[in-house]
Amino acid sequence: MRFHCKALVAAVALAGAASAQAQIYTVSLSGNSEIPAITTNGSGTAIVTLNSTTHEMRVKAEFSNLTGTTTASHIHCCAVQPANAGVATTTPTFAGFPLGVTAGRFDATYDMRQASSWNAAFITANGNTPASAETALLAGVTAGSAYLNIHSTFATGGEIRGTLTLFKFTTGAAPTVASVAGALDSLGAGTGVVNERLVTMAMLEPATRTQAMTALQPLSGASLSALTANTLFLDYDQIGNRLGGLRPNDAASGLWLRYAKHGGKQELSTRNAKTDTDGWDVTAGYDFRIGGDTLLGLALGYAQDDLTYARGMAGSSGNIDGWRATAYAEQTLGNVFLDGMISLARHNSDAIRNTGMGSLANSQTNGDQWGARLAAGWNTDLGSNLSLTPQVRLDWSKLDLDAYNESGGGGLALNVASQSLDRLRASVGGQLDWAWSATIKPYVRAFWGYEFKDGEVTTSATFATGGSPFTVTDQGPGSSAYTLGLGINVLQTNTFSAAVSFDHSNNDDYKHNMLQVKAYWRF
Repeated sequence: MRFHCKALVAAVALAGAASAQAQIYTVSLSGNSEIPAITTNGSGTAIVTLNSTTHEMRVKAEFSNLTGTTTASHIHCCAVQPANAGVATTTPTFAGFPLGVTAGRFDATYDMRQASSWNAAFITANGNTPASAETALLAGVTAGSAYLNIHSTFATGGEIRGTLTLFKFTTGAAPTVASVAGALDSLGAGTGVVNERLVTMAMLEPATRTQAMTALQPLSGASLSALTANTLFLDYDQIGNRLGGLRPNDAASGLWLRYAKHGGKQELSTRNAKTDTDGWDVTAGYDFRIGGDTLLGLALGYAQDDLTYARGMAGSSGNIDGWRATAYAEQTLGNVFLDGMISLARHNSDAIRNTGMGSLANSQTNGDQWGARLAAGWNTDLGSNLSLTPQVRLDWSKLDLDAYNESGGGGLALNVASQSLDRLRASVGGQLDWAWSATIKPYVRAFWGYEFKDGEVTTSATFATGGSPFTVTDQGPGSSAYTLGLGINVLQTNTFSAAVSFDHSNNDDYKHNMLQVKAYWRF
């Protein structure tokens, strides 16, 4: 039985003390690891966390199928493995360890500043104080020269044992969570509830651990960008398409009102996430003509959307509401028209993120959105009842999301950095109108667009409890998109018109539908 490890301490103390602070160590327990090897069906796993700042040692273990019944368990140190070493921790056994059983679980935390946490002989051999014993154990564990042993009536020298091995979340981590894993490693073992969360994740199977780390990522800014941009672009469609043809060309001025119900789906394959959105908005506008060829207008709108996350972010949700102001103008040159629109919106978001570890993190953040459209088109008569209006468009949207700090989260809350998300889309298409009668005019429209900013979207965050920053990458909106729409205009009187329309927008990762009811009062 060897207790002396002063040479080992001297060799690794400087590097080991720093790296051993607040670290997680895993143990795989088997009879083959005993010296000599023991033939047994017994097996087990353990997690040992050592924190030289708080001086806590936590031992969490589970074992089963022992041939004999348990008589003791403790950590041995310090000898270069494979070799036997003396007992370092409490003798004859860990306080509270289940004895007289062939299977069991154990979870206890010890204060390494107390002599009762140590084998008296280990203290004597390593400086005569609990503090010096702690230093020796930390050095031995760091050097891989410590092991946990479970003794039984079948094998009094130990039936199953395993070396304490430094655990890294980054080891074998999937690319989608590698950055999160690095941030978790920087936390070490943590303390309190953080320690509980980290130890629980460390004991998961690799695939399940990847799912758990996926839930630790911040909610996607790409989802908010896709939602707000697509809603904005479809809003421009309604203004730019003369509210579906409702405005008579000779109108001096008019007031219009629109209610829209919309929803969408986004799939982020880069991190196995899916988002469903459902919302509504109401917009009112006023416009007037100058000299018969120029139209100027202003619209104000309020929108509210609910987001529900699935797959890797299941159990998370969000709510976004905000106001939008849009100024617009049109210049007509015979059958040709030029449109210009510019918007400013303010979005407020409340979100709940399911950490995947039995806790929820709450957040509130704000965002400003700017948008603009330039469009040109011309009206072409195809007959007495048909007309075609080809158009080209350039749409831009920029969403600036403020930084925010989550609350709650059971030790896994995040501080998320601000983001700026741009969309730039060029599209071409047209609208076909059919004058079925003097008062009923159905239409269809189709546009194909190309996204110039379809690159990846990166979100930066840190855990509120500390650790290094990490980034999460989401796929961009995709390079191509199309919009299909149909509707019917009902021109009821000389002073009032109404319409109903449905539009579907689709790109590589986002699908969006909008049902609208519109009315126009002419003055």
